Amino acid sequence: MIRSLALAGIALVALDACVRPPSSAPASPAAGSVATTSADPSQRKVESASLPKETRLDFDAIPIGTLPEDWTIGETNPDGPAAVWRVTPEGGAHSGRLMLLLAEKRPAADGTFNLCWTESLRLKDGSVEVVVQARTGHSDQGGGVIWRAKDARNYYVCRLNPLEQNLRAYVVKDGVRTQLASATVTADARKWHTIHVEQTGAHIVCSLDGAKLLEFDDASLPGAGGVGVWTKSDAATAFDDFAVTPR
Repeated sequence: MIRSLALAGIALVALDACVRPPSSAPASPAAGSVATTSADPSQRKVESASLPKETRLDFDAIPIGTLPEDWTIGETNPDGPAAVWRVTPEGGAHSGRLMLLLAEKRPAADGTFNLCWTESLRLKDGSVEVVVQARTGHSDQGGGVIWRAKDARNYYVCRLNPLEQNLRAYVVKDGVRTQLASATVTADARKWHTIHVEQTGAHIVCSLDGAKLLEFDDASLPGAGGVGVWTKSDAATAFDDFAVTPR
């Protein structure tokens, strides 16, 4: 059974202890950090087998107006200024008091994807989950989770779009998005929805609010990669209760 950790800081102490080489001096991670910063960058990229049972981030320990430590924003096929992401209490979090929000959307072409992600948590086999609330967007709404991310142009994504009323999974390779599976759903954009993804080898299962809706195989990205959240075009979206569980 998944052991949820109520505070991001507690979960990340376990992760720090797991990835630090034995010869390293003890270090105290900053509150709300996702992983420690090592003098050797290679030590920050750990395979999923090295992670603790579960790493959960509810954003409540992150300073308002910032991002979690070692998280960064990115864009696939950028067109114009990047969107603005921040941890905030704006509009009410799903749990606790804070959430991660794409707070200021930028005019963007339909093919621009907005990412907020980290390489400090890397997943190959296991699960990744996030709670998402679609706020605004005319061309697109909603968003989802990315995993096995190599960079801003290569990753898997499962996203919910209340405007289109569907849940879809894609692989993005060299900036080109290919649809892998789709399901029609009824999703209220004003409510929080849970996207849960499990992958073992090439086998991928995606669920929405506890219901398994997509199941397929794809071997486009076989190795471990980073994880994070994703929106498309002008969708401004809130995220909370992000969790990574290796197998």
